[in-house]
Amino acid sequence: MEQWRKQVPQLDYEAVCAAAEHVKDNQTFIDIGDDRFRVSGSNLPETIREYCLETGQKCVEGIGDTSRCLFESYALYLKWNIKRLSRITGETYRELAAVNGGVRNRLLMQMFADAAGIPVVAGSPLASVGGNLLMQLYASGEAKKYGGAGADCVRYLGTCCV
Repeated sequence: MEQWRKQVPQLDYEAVCAAAEHVKDNQTFIDIGDDRFRVSGSNLPETIREYCLETGQKCVEGIGDTSRCLFESYALYLKWNIKRLSRITGETYRELAAVNGGVRNRLLMQMFADAAGIPVVAGSPLASVGGNLLMQLYASGEAKKYGGAGADCVRYLGTCCV
């Protein structure tokens, strides 16, 4: 979003999601597992453009097309990983629990559900905060004072509905 905010200073996450929702004909996909997409602070739109050129795909332009490409690519990556996990474990997964900031993106959550073919339960957008808090309590030895309350806190943060 940093790159886009240079063009549209008032841009927020909801506007990015809305722009992606208006794109109906995305035909460009990236490999989310590719290391170049794991680097924070890079110029993501430019990295995607380079990837598209390398893979012979149509280059995405603009906030909506780029976001839609990212969201759909992430959903397909999730589908692939769930299938892979099912093969490894022999388990059939009937539900996906999602937490942290992405749960605020209803389009992405629907894409996850559609790609995986299972319901997605959106947990708390603050789940990592609870985990970090609990780890700090354990590291400092303070968790013992609260008995099971730390786990209750994390459970609460992980299951709040959006």
